[in-house]
Amino acid sequence: YPIGTMSYYRPLTVNFNSLTNGSLIAGFNPSAPGTSGLPVDDAGVSIVNTFVEGYWELARANSLNSSDYNIDLTGNGFTTFPIIDATRIVSRSSSGSDWTASGTHIAAVGNTASRNNVNILTAELALADTTNCSIPVTSAISGPVSVCTGTTGTSYSVIHTPGSTYTWTVAGGSITSSQGLNFIFMDWGPTGMVGSVEVVEDNGCGLGAPVLLDVDINPVPTSSISGNIAVASGASGEIYTLAAIPGYTYTWSIVGDGTITSGQGTGSISVDWGVAGTALISVVGGNGCGSAAPEELGVDVFDIIVSAQTGNWNIPATWVGGVVPTAATSARIAAGHTVTTTATRTINNLIIDATAVLNSANFYFYINGNYTLNGEHQGSADYRVRLNGLGSTIDGTGVYNHTGILYIGTGNKIIASTADLTINDALRLNDNIRVTNYGRIALIGYWGLWGDNLGATWINAENSYLYVDGVRLMNNGGNGSLTASATGNTVVYARANNMLVETPTGNTYHNLTIAGTFTKTMQADLSITGDLTISSTLNANNFDLDLGGDWTNNGYFTEGTGTVSFNGSSDQSLSIVADPLFNNLTIDKNSGTVVLNDDVQVGNTLSLLNGNVNANGSILTLGTSTASTGTLSHFSGTILGMFERWVNTTGLSYEFPVGSAANLHEMLINFGNLTNGSIVTEFISAAPGNAGLPLTDGAGTVNNIFTEGYWSTTRQNGMASTDYNLDIIADGFTSFTIDTSTRIVERLNSASDWTVKGTHVNAVGNNVKRVNINTSTLTSEFALGDPSLCTLPDDQLISGASSVCKDATGSAYSVIDLGNTYTWTVTGGSIASGQGNSSITVDWGSTGMLGEVRMVETNVCGSGNPAVLDVSVSPLPTSIITGKTAVAENSGGEQYSVLPNVDYTYTWSITGGSVASGQDSDIITVDWGSAGVGDVTVVASNVCGAADPETLPVSIYDVIVSAQTGNWNVGTTWVGGVVPGTANSAVIDDGHTVTVTSNDDITNITINATATLNTQGFIFNIYGDYNLNGIHSSTTSDRVRLYGLDTYIDGAGSFTGNRRLYIVAGNKVITPTANLTLSGSLRINSNLIVT
Repeated sequence: YPIGTMSYYRPLTVNFNSLTNGSLIAGFNPSAPGTSGLPVDDAGVSIVNTFVEGYWELARANSLNSSDYNIDLTGNGFTTFPIIDATRIVSRSSSGSDWTASGTHIAAVGNTASRNNVNILTAELALADTTNCSIPVTSAISGPVSVCTGTTGTSYSVIHTPGSTYTWTVAGGSITSSQGLNFIFMDWGPTGMVGSVEVVEDNGCGLGAPVLLDVDINPVPTSSISGNIAVASGASGEIYTLAAIPGYTYTWSIVGDGTITSGQGTGSISVDWGVAGTALISVVGGNGCGSAAPEELGVDVFDIIVSAQTGNWNIPATWVGGVVPTAATSARIAAGHTVTTTATRTINNLIIDATAVLNSANFYFYINGNYTLNGEHQGSADYRVRLNGLGSTIDGTGVYNHTGILYIGTGNKIIASTADLTINDALRLNDNIRVTNYGRIALIGYWGLWGDNLGATWINAENSYLYVDGVRLMNNGGNGSLTASATGNTVVYARANNMLVETPTGNTYHNLTIAGTFTKTMQADLSITGDLTISSTLNANNFDLDLGGDWTNNGYFTEGTGTVSFNGSSDQSLSIVADPLFNNLTIDKNSGTVVLNDDVQVGNTLSLLNGNVNANGSILTLGTSTASTGTLSHFSGTILGMFERWVNTTGLSYEFPVGSAANLHEMLINFGNLTNGSIVTEFISAAPGNAGLPLTDGAGTVNNIFTEGYWSTTRQNGMASTDYNLDIIADGFTSFTIDTSTRIVERLNSASDWTVKGTHVNAVGNNVKRVNINTSTLTSEFALGDPSLCTLPDDQLISGASSVCKDATGSAYSVIDLGNTYTWTVTGGSIASGQGNSSITVDWGSTGMLGEVRMVETNVCGSGNPAVLDVSVSPLPTSIITGKTAVAENSGGEQYSVLPNVDYTYTWSITGGSVASGQDSDIITVDWGSAGVGDVTVVASNVCGAADPETLPVSIYDVIVSAQTGNWNVGTTWVGGVVPGTANSAVIDDGHTVTVTSNDDITNITINATATLNTQGFIFNIYGDYNLNGIHSSTTSDRVRLYGLDTYIDGAGSFTGNRRLYIVAGNKVITPTANLTLSGSLRINSNLIVT
């Protein structure tokens, strides 16, 4: 695996000695791995420290499994310790686990360390050193975080540790003195920017983790202006914003017919526009250190014709100014008006206001630009309303009450994130049309949604919603393809009849809802990365289904012979009203838990590969009867709560992998005689008590019960046995030592005394055994007993602050001192003094988090139950921001929120819009500006200070279209007179030839079927999608360069000139609709994948 960082190649090689086929994901994490669990013994050698430069990650996928593999890790650039023969590889299952020495050490060769027979997978792996010393933990850097350009003699320092040396590096300035000491003096440079100061401490044991301090060198550059770059003449209240910096003043100016009505001096202004034409907005940001360079934004102010009254389209009196809209103009049907067409009509942009009606009757109505429907569109006859135009937008919250099918004839379309449209008929896409849905669309017509050929594509983007109440959804009954894998998007099958479930691109949905009535039938294996909701019937049709989110079945699931796999990265819930049966059920989770809200039954195979199942008061059952007991395949993971198995065979060890969230406490039952039926087992994490003790068991005695918990068994469905053997795996039991004297004891229920039944067998490791148990009912509780004649410590409560500020020192925590030993552990801080005593002081760390103070009291008998105190180390990290990530330009009232914490203030800032309401609270509404890339940022604070900012990127999308043949850099070549820049997207329209006369950049580019782009011999960088339906001519190889991560190449055109097209960066996908001809060749840069 050729992985690493921007600076260092740090490959990983794995060689499997045992393997269940699948796929394996590898990565390198440049974070310090920590030393949890160290020192650890490795065949007589003590492993003490990990290298701080980072660690490797391995994640199983697609059912891969291995319990025996060899690993090689190459630590290029690792300097914490020298890499020598003794350098070890340590492993752990996750970042919350202790490091272990799984496998056998192999001497390192050069910078490559090796280990054989590792048995942990999924795993994290790190390089480790055997030197018996402690690497340094460096304090935070002290010094100013905001300076002016050219500032000299600035000092930065860390707390000095005697014997350590310090290596400093600076970005944006230069060190003038004291390199090697715990402090430096430096001069800042002449360029405004975000600089940094970094230090690495060396104490002779090794190098500590780098400590970094970001420094604003003022004045920093002004961000780009966000706002509407194409506005109607006479528009008012248009908002233009930038990413404002606290303490800065912003001076705005406008060239053209526009007036700043509010916000001068701030990061957001409101503008009223006048007559049509071109305009330029400019802003200069500055503070006490001076002014930054101006930032500018061009704006096209266009004409729009507004209805004056109800009337026919062709009557001048219907329109303000008496001008009837034509194909070259844009129109708005104002609120309360009904406009009726009496002949075929063509319009550029069309807006139908709320409470307005357009009745296009049975005439053709062509819309060549944006279609915004907030009111009602009436009419009749199929395909009479035709949406054309390249890259145009569909928006609004109205209703299409036309009784004919809506037809998208030409040009790819974007459905804005603000759209919430109901189309009371079907929607048809012409050949090769691509519709990208960011909003909510409900299709109620009989035929649903389909394309005219396989190249027609519907893409559900992030957080979008598609509701189909018709017989077709793209290729199921029609043509085309559906892409529905984006985060947060939902597809609903809502027909009150049978439907086929479309197989989307990559067989992947995010959220899938099976609604309506009758049966919806799968056509292939499906992966659902979000939630599955069933309210009618889903027939899996013997296919497999992978689920990353929640399963909610309020209807019926026909499981067939397929497998349902839960593989999400967070908790997943499983809710079932009436149909609990799965055929095969697989749990394969690298993190999180499957939580049952109702009983679940598995008829064939239950595979526990990774991750826990929390039965949550319900029952997980394997098997359906004594004739069909099912199969358990258990590799890793634990069932928390009740697990039922049907049993019908003697002499076979039935495995019950129950336990707690922290440990597997498995029970194995082997029946000597058996009346077939089922048995329910559960591990209960509560102290079992000592009722009935002491007990005599042959030559041994039981004077105490282990306090970690006990096992409950209940027979069901006629099951009985009077002779069975019992094995209990007691991982994590520490209240006493597990040894050959450890006994399994039994009682009828929690009100009964403990007894001994059957014959004791010496424990092997943590496996405690008993044979020939003769309890007639096998409805019993079991626990572990110890011969120690003593009393464990009673439970205690920890006294101390449950809420502290980060970096607080000397916080005191204590329990009652009974003369015992007290072992403390702290999460989120470090113990400054008192370890082993009944009171400690804690220095809390620099990271806000939910921390913990834990104490285990030990006396001569053993260890009592842990005492735990949760501690909020403030300010706590802010939750992720919830809200739309793709919005229409000039949309208002969009809500964004975070999870609130008590007594916190939330300060919001917006790039590309403004906060409309809710500032200082956990919920705000935002009014967005013009097309571009925006974001929502929030800083949460309380009396302890401010948490790190949390940011949500937001896309505000637009496109610039050619107006005529001409040079790229000439304004009249483009609609609106705006020349596309790097951050823009452009379309070369049919019949136009656009010629590039200098090196240029663009984000997305589309060249229509009869259009030509001539980039001559100049460099032309494309950072997004490349859609070539016409001709792209280049006279020099490698000058047309494709960048961008996971972007698309599409079209049916030609790249001419007999030159080479160059894919420089980012993996690429050539779409199924592409049919491209390159007269030259194609060059792919190193390590890229083109699919």
